[in-house]
Amino acid sequence: MKSGELSTKRLHEVLAQNLEELIMQGQYAPGQMLPSARELAVRYGVSQTVVRDAIRSLAGKGLVQVQQGIGTSVTKDAHAGLTESYRWALRRCQVTRGEIVEMGDLLETQIAVLAAQRRTEDDLVEMQRILQEYERLAPTAPWEQVSTYHTQFHTAMMHATHNRAILAVLEPLIDLILASSEPQQLDGNAMSAYQQHLSIFQSIQRQDAKAARAAIGQHFALS
Repeated sequence: MKSGELSTKRLHEVLAQNLEELIMQGQYAPGQMLPSARELAVRYGVSQTVVRDAIRSLAGKGLVQVQQGIGTSVTKDAHAGLTESYRWALRRCQVTRGEIVEMGDLLETQIAVLAAQRRTEDDLVEMQRILQEYERLAPTAPWEQVSTYHTQFHTAMMHATHNRAILAVLEPLIDLILASSEPQQLDGNAMSAYQQHLSIFQSIQRQDAKAARAAIGQHFALS
């Protein structure tokens, strides 16, 4: 983009749009530092105030993070900011726990079916690794520690669908869905939750989509 191209719109909006496109194209990779405000101002022929406003816009979208005294870098997490946006949207709509569980059941049923149909050996290895840690911790560890593997298993199941749209749209929702599907009484239920996930895994391992659908349904029914 040349400096003359910044004359027809609000400068910071056009600059933000241009930088966003460069990020999306991979010219600025995840974790990479952007040029300084001074460098960008010189490059695009605008003031540093315009640059700061553009950076603020990108940060609001979760595309970059600003660290005082260090600079601005592209966020490593493609979903940065989305989970919190979803959380606020659900709160503003006064969504109930039961409604979130119902949504999770609907979405994850199809995810389990696709995972059973499309999983690879690498997917199975990753799910087995997660379940081994889940089983080891479930009897004695605090739920906060065990729940890490609960989340990891559902995320691995999403990856096993090999559908990038599912990952882009639903992965930011996983914490919200799973927080609502945790056992109401956690004491003594971690092993029960592990057994439910083991059943889901075994169905996916056998590539039995019908059994995977039933297992995930039972998982949410017992939430």
